Amino acid sequence: MALLANHRAPDDAGGARGPGLERGIAAAGAALTAAALALLLYSAWCAFTHSKFFFVDYGRYTTMIWNSGRGEWFRLLARPHSYLRLHLSFSLALLGPLFRLWDHPFLLSVAQWLFIAGGAALLAAAGRARGLAPAVLAALTAFHTGYVFTQSVHLCEFHGVSAYLFLVPWLYYALTRRQALAWLPLCLILGLREEAGLMVAPLCWYMAARDRWRPGYLMAAAAAVYALAAVFALFPLLNGRSLFAARQGKADPASVLASFTLANNLCRLRALGWVALPALPLLRRGWRPLLAIPAAALVLTLGSAFKPQFSLELSHPAAVMALLSVALAQAAAETRGAGPPAGRWRSVLLPAAWLLAATLAAHAWRGFLPGGGRCQAVYRRVHPAGLEALWLARQAPRAGLLATDARLAAFVANRRDVLTWEDYDPARHDLELVFDHVERLAARRQPDLREGLRQGEWGCVLYDGTYALLRRGGGRLRNADVLADMRTPIVRLAYTKSEGGGNRFVPGRGVVREWRGRRAREAWAAYGGRAALEPGSWRAVFRFQRGRQRGAADRAGSFEVWQSAPERRLAAAPVAPGGPAGAWETQSVALSLETPATVEPRVRGQGLDLRLERVQFEREAPSAPPRAERSEARFPAAYANLDPARESARRALLAELRGAETQGAPAAAARINAALAREAWQAVARALQVWEGQVDPASGLIPRSLTDARWNGDDVAADCWPFLLLASRQLQPEGEGLWLRTLAAERRLGGVLPQDLLLPGGELDEQPHAALVFAAAEFAKDGLLSPAERLGRGPWFERLEELGGALCAEAAVSTAAGPICASDTEVNGDVLQVMARLYWATRRPSYLELAERTAEAYLFDVFPKNGGLPALYWDFAAGAPRQGHPHAALLKFRDHGNEIIPGLAELYFLERRLGRPQAERYREPLRRFLDRILTLGRTPDGLWYDAVLPATGEVKARVSDNWGYVALALQAFDQAEGGARYAAEIQRAMRAAAARQSFAWEGRDPDGLADALEGMLYLLRWFDLPECRQWVDDELEVLLAKQDASGFVEGRYLDGNFMRTALLYAACKTQGIQPQPWRSDLQVGAARDGSGGGLCVHVQADGPWQGVLRFDAARHRLYWNLPADYARLNSAPEWYAVEDDEDYEVAEADGAARLCRGRELLDGLPAAVEGGRPLRLTVRRRAR
Repeated sequence: MALLANHRAPDDAGGARGPGLERGIAAAGAALTAAALALLLYSAWCAFTHSKFFFVDYGRYTTMIWNSGRGEWFRLLARPHSYLRLHLSFSLALLGPLFRLWDHPFLLSVAQWLFIAGGAALLAAAGRARGLAPAVLAALTAFHTGYVFTQSVHLCEFHGVSAYLFLVPWLYYALTRRQALAWLPLCLILGLREEAGLMVAPLCWYMAARDRWRPGYLMAAAAAVYALAAVFALFPLLNGRSLFAARQGKADPASVLASFTLANNLCRLRALGWVALPALPLLRRGWRPLLAIPAAALVLTLGSAFKPQFSLELSHPAAVMALLSVALAQAAAETRGAGPPAGRWRSVLLPAAWLLAATLAAHAWRGFLPGGGRCQAVYRRVHPAGLEALWLARQAPRAGLLATDARLAAFVANRRDVLTWEDYDPARHDLELVFDHVERLAARRQPDLREGLRQGEWGCVLYDGTYALLRRGGGRLRNADVLADMRTPIVRLAYTKSEGGGNRFVPGRGVVREWRGRRAREAWAAYGGRAALEPGSWRAVFRFQRGRQRGAADRAGSFEVWQSAPERRLAAAPVAPGGPAGAWETQSVALSLETPATVEPRVRGQGLDLRLERVQFEREAPSAPPRAERSEARFPAAYANLDPARESARRALLAELRGAETQGAPAAAARINAALAREAWQAVARALQVWEGQVDPASGLIPRSLTDARWNGDDVAADCWPFLLLASRQLQPEGEGLWLRTLAAERRLGGVLPQDLLLPGGELDEQPHAALVFAAAEFAKDGLLSPAERLGRGPWFERLEELGGALCAEAAVSTAAGPICASDTEVNGDVLQVMARLYWATRRPSYLELAERTAEAYLFDVFPKNGGLPALYWDFAAGAPRQGHPHAALLKFRDHGNEIIPGLAELYFLERRLGRPQAERYREPLRRFLDRILTLGRTPDGLWYDAVLPATGEVKARVSDNWGYVALALQAFDQAEGGARYAAEIQRAMRAAAARQSFAWEGRDPDGLADALEGMLYLLRWFDLPECRQWVDDELEVLLAKQDASGFVEGRYLDGNFMRTALLYAACKTQGIQPQPWRSDLQVGAARDGSGGGLCVHVQADGPWQGVLRFDAARHRLYWNLPADYARLNSAPEWYAVEDDEDYEVAEADGAARLCRGRELLDGLPAAVEGGRPLRLTVRRRAR
């Protein structure tokens, strides 16, 4: 004990070398501490974004601590696996509640940083209590926060032993000032690791001896005894094997002895040198604490057989570093009063200056922070890929087992169940989510994953071109994109080099390269990314967003492809002019390779602001000669209507349906509806199959008809393509990618505004600009709203937004209200409908501005000059119908002219529901207009003729098949007002239509009947009139009879309207329930239970079937952000909408009810039937 006697003597003030130097050292130490702490946090964030924190430590700790904070103590991986099988880290569970304050995967790195900062503060407090000078205290905190050992521990990733950096200074502080509380930090230290007690026992023993505090001896003994018990008893008890068996090759005696080779011993000496370096000025008079306090930690660490441990690398120096800091503080305190007066130079200035110098020298030689000898880009630059991955990972559903790559695990580790592909066992793990880089996803050896994407078992929830988040049963919106990108080389331009510009993170698209246009010198905006291509013809498809043009329009920049070795330019194209600012576009550069080559896509930046996303290399499809069937019709253009007095098996079935509905037998009604739905689906499937055969292999497009081999936007894209896509999604999901590729091909070959493209090959057929605007409006309203209404967001919605932006940019017709898109009611009516819905979905002001300008041009300019009515073609400069056009003054009640009526009503609904002041301005002229059309151009029983000339009252004698579109406008106005002003007139029109059996709406043309049925199906959602339901049932037989045995209806684009109406009818008969997978013998039907408020569901098949029944959602709210559903064209009625957060009782006909959350019904209710044996269910929403 004499060696540890506490000698105290006052300092010799006369030995001071000047207070200025001491203050300078103190200031330098404080600045170094602050800089070290700031850089530690920044560099850790950089390393995190570089995916340096793997699953092995960081991911496992995060998952275990996250679960512990939610009551599942030490749970790890996706099985009943405890982290205690690795280490006895009981104390770390106390960090769990932090995830309830900030549930972020970077949390543990922040906690580790707080360990370091908190340890430095406690060290300073303990040193101040020991009487250390400010310069020494500042040097100690700078050493504790900035020495290479601390850097190594913090930046290697989170590890539980990093808590030593906080708990050991806390224990030292307690032993110095609050001895009665020293048990608390000691217990927490013992809970860090099984050997932790041996590490800190010398500290307790030394302080007890120095202060003659007997409880300290007991603490030291208790720490040592617990450590031995943990190693030899507790660990084997919990794990069924000894610690040495678990650490085979690292801690077992044989491995330890074998590790003492010359090379390894040199490593040990070097590590010991870095330990001794900061202590040199204090060794002469402070050798006792410097030898005693870290002794056990040094022996255990340097005596390991594991090289990173005895070399003091990674997280392994944590205990040594914490105890060394404490030992230095204690040595400085004892040196201050040891022996004869030494003066402030020896007791203060020299140790403080040396500590700072040693910290800086070690950093310059071996440091990881910026400026250090081992600093890399991973510690000094934030990686955009990490930000991108983190954003996508944060969107992942929190429930369900998720598999990921070990390098991405840190981004998703704050969840209950997560594992890496290395731990994944298909026999034991039932995956629900996958998060991975799409290129690595392509290389995964899980055979069911790629096939699951094709079949729709797996759905892509989010995909930004680099990382994909997949969910089992998550839908197929982006599956085709993921599958395509898994097959084709991609270069992300944000990750390439640049001579100017920077990167920016864009949610949903990841990190993009930003280039700000220059008026003078051009430079490379992106270069250096490479892709290996096989010989053949390729397209480099650049995806970009244009901004402001600076300088001349011909200096926009160029897209180029270079060969890497030897370096030469293979192909180039200037950035195409036009295109709306803010819309994402693609532009292709064609190239041909005769031999395999490594190519480098480049972007030459000039005067145009650009955002650059990626380049995708696609193989050019070989051209094919035109097929013979495209030039000849193989069946009549249309079949005559069935006899209205016919007798048929279907009419007998419908009579049975009417009886079931009259008698209140919903189960019987559901059974008959199932047969009717199957019939409609089968007809759609036949049409889908034959149109798949019409896809041009060279371009990916389909012809306008069997005798007109061209694609166009206002016919094929608007009326046929969307319903091929919807039919494929519902009936043949594996073929959906074909129609998504058609959409991509249309955009790639034609540009932003839809073009006429000649087949085969897709050669451009130039059209007048006004025709392109018309095609854009038609494609947006008829071709893209339909899939957006039914499916929500997806490539079709992106194209819809792009066309919306283009229409805003192309508004060039001058009016008193401002520029609008056209002078006719068809285009302007289309624009009103599209812009209203896009504004609901995005709240982008430009959409609403164009809609309001269009509406005001008619309400306050055309209407006052034309008797309160629109004219088909209006000359806004002359203020009159256009001269020279024979039909300019007509008011049309059929399509290709009546679009203005529902368009104005839709905008009024928006203005009224959002409480905008325009609603009051629009109300009176719109109401007067709607009142007027109730008395103009109508049939005696309440329908409308095709058109009327308001000046004379002369009508076009044919009855309009689009009467329902006018009625929808009346209903939308009522819904905006919250009244029923027009309800009686709407029902009158519905009954008038229902009185017409086998009516020749457009002669023998099936499209007329399809449109008449479409309007009735929309209206039945709001007015459930029995005679109108029965008319739809009966007339659908007439429509289906017009389909040729081949599957074609007319053999032209209007076959799409046939499919549209058949799909709407099937949805009505199933109340929106969609079976997956569909099969031609499968019958699914549903009927409302009027007495119980539930839904009766009938499922039957000729052979065994197993799948899911996906119920419909409140799509108006989920997809469009609408406050309420309302009557509108190209919608998909919500017959039975399930709320995901509500409870539903599901009962089989002969079984007990079970409770399901709405989310389960939306994801798909599992169902199975044996051949010929039906499944009958009743679904009821449970009252709260």
